[in-house]
Amino acid sequence: MKAKEETLMVENIGNGYRVTNFTKGSEYKVTLVPLNCTCPSFKFRRQCKHIDMVKRIAEKERKEEEQRHKGIAVERTEDLLVLD
Repeated sequence: MKAKEETLMVENIGNGYRVTNFTKGSEYKVTLVPLNCTCPSFKFRRQCKHIDMVKRIAEKERKEEEQRHKGIAVERTEDLLVLD
């Protein structure tokens, strides 16, 4: 069975990340320290797709920032993802 496609947007809001699911019309806040997401899945499993996405985005942001400090031009990547 194929998973339903969802369109999610991740925004860095300073004290965490906002993950908006345009397909479902939902919005969750994710923090990495302490690890938390406001979605129901995280409350039960202590892990969710929102945290996985934010970890990937945060790592990309860290690498981009590192490149900027080295003086290397970096084109900003779009934080709008489509999941299968």
